[in-house]
Amino acid sequence: MFLHGLTLKNAVDTNNLALVHQLIINDPYRSTTVNVPTERGRTLLNIAILGNGNLQIVQELLQAGAYVNTRTTTQHTPLMFAAKKGLDLITQILIKHGAHVDLITNAGWTALMIAALHGHEEVVIALLGARADPHMETTRRSTALMIAANKGHYRIVEMLIEKDAVVGAQDINGMTALMFAIQGGHQEIVDALLAAGAAVDQTEVNGFTALMFAIQGGHKEIAFTLLNADTVGAQDINGMTALMLAALEGHQEIVDALLAAGAAVDQTEVDGFTALMYAAQFDQEQVVIALLEANADPTKESNGGWTALMALSKSENEKVRELLEKFSTQ
Repeated sequence: MFLHGLTLKNAVDTNNLALVHQLIINDPYRSTTVNVPTERGRTLLNIAILGNGNLQIVQELLQAGAYVNTRTTTQHTPLMFAAKKGLDLITQILIKHGAHVDLITNAGWTALMIAALHGHEEVVIALLGARADPHMETTRRSTALMIAANKGHYRIVEMLIEKDAVVGAQDINGMTALMFAIQGGHQEIVDALLAAGAAVDQTEVNGFTALMFAIQGGHKEIAFTLLNADTVGAQDINGMTALMLAALEGHQEIVDALLAAGAAVDQTEVDGFTALMYAAQFDQEQVVIALLEANADPTKESNGGWTALMALSKSENEKVRELLEKFSTQ
């Protein structure tokens, strides 16, 4: 039986359907042979799916008694491997043979999460049709919606929202699907999540808001979408605001929009730095002008006694220096 099993594995490895069929029907111990684990606990069914994804070979193995819910050493199942490879027909066959759709790996991943990660829409449809749970979380509390949003898979995000996935769920770092979508610059997904009720005022563990992520990533249009008078003054754990981030990054249009939305021009972070100081320090000339025109105080001092002019000390931008000196004496 051991030698026969090796031969059958070779037939599966080489995608030889005729030999697989012949070896199976001639093996009186076929139900045992097909379930002998190989490297990392993978059985022939796993190998067939991960290799060539031959539907007929998979069917031969299942008919011979292959365990549809067999687990590898990392607790992966054949259904998870089919989800990873985007094999929608094999996914459907496995489900018909009793595959449990919500089994998890050691890290808490389900087949639905894996399909969402790789953007396999037809597999997601099959899994959701089999009542896969979109609310399940990994050991790091990530959901299928977060994973799809992070990777920019818009249609999968839509499908998960339609199945009432929790749009405001937060992972172990406090990240939401909206934040992940913003980091990737996925405007369409951001719009879909906001339409589904995603909150713009949620923060991750460091106090960053969705708006802050948009500014940090330079996603101007998304930032404009997120502008809200109730969140423009939010501060992270270091006291940084959206205005300060926009100032140091040099996003003048965002700075203008934040000021128009009511951002406090002289708000300070934990070290007493203002948006003007950051703009000066990072030599953002147009932002310095915009902030001064919005009545930013160039004489304001940080906790260490620094002014915007002092923050500019290493810059060779004489225009900015002259502006700060001029406004400092007014």
